[in-house]
Amino acid sequence: MLLAPLVTNLAAGTAALAVALVRPADPPPLSEHSDIPGGYLSAEDLRGSEPDDGQNQVTLGSILFSLGGLRVGAGVVGLVTAMPDRCAQVYGSSVADNTCSGLRIYGASGIALGGLMMISGVVILSMGLVKRHQHRKWRHERGMAFGPTLLGPQQYGVTFGFRF
Repeated sequence: MLLAPLVTNLAAGTAALAVALVRPADPPPLSEHSDIPGGYLSAEDLRGSEPDDGQNQVTLGSILFSLGGLRVGAGVVGLVTAMPDRCAQVYGSSVADNTCSGLRIYGASGIALGGLMMISGVVILSMGLVKRHQHRKWRHERGMAFGPTLLGPQQYGVTFGFRF
C-alpha cells in the first residue's frame, strides 16, 4: 500500500525531469506559398545590438591605477627609510642589519607590484575608454530609428524608436 504512492510520485518526477531536459523542436519551415511574409527585420534588428559602454573597464582601470600609485609611493618610502644610513635613525639603534635588508626587499617588491598594478590599470582604463568612445559613436549614429513596418498581409505601419 505504501509502495504505490511512492512509485507514482517517483514516476511523475522522472517524467517531469525528462520533459524539462528535452530540447524543444525547431518550428517547421515556412513554405513558399505561405501567407506570412518572411525575411523582414525589425528596427532593432537593423540597428544591431547595443555595444558595451566600457563603464566596468573604466572603473576597474581607475581603481587599479590609483591603488598601484599608492603602492609605489609606499614602496619608495619603505625603501628610502630602510637604507643603511637611515635605518638606525628611523627604527632605532637596536635594529639589526638583516631587518633593514628585509625592509629594503619589501620596499622594492612594493614598487614592482605597484608598477604592475599601474600598468595594468592604464591598459584596462584605455580599453574602457575606447569602448566608451565606440558606444557614444554608436548612440550618435543609431539613436533614432524611423521606418516602415510590415505586420502581415495587407497590414502596414510605421515604426519610430529612439534611445536616450
